[in-house]
Amino acid sequence: MLTHFMRLQRVGVPHYWIFDPEGRALIAYALEAGAYCSVFTAAGVAETRRRARIPPFEAVEIELGVLFGDEPDD
Repeated sequence: MLTHFMRLQRVGVPHYWIFDPEGRALIAYALEAGAYCSVFTAAGVAETRRRARIPPFEAVEIELGVLFGDEPDD
């Protein structure tokens, strides 16, 4: 996976997310000055049941639990 990560960085992909549904983890990276920097991290049940605005989709509030298979909040 590191090779893939470095290849995306080298060609200038502006955002990169690592999503682990089994481990209930999400890490979002943004390319800044030619290197990826973590811009968002959520891990574990408590953190992945909240709502978040994550680059490059910060205009939309994402209900993280839905990404992990939880029922949406009403």
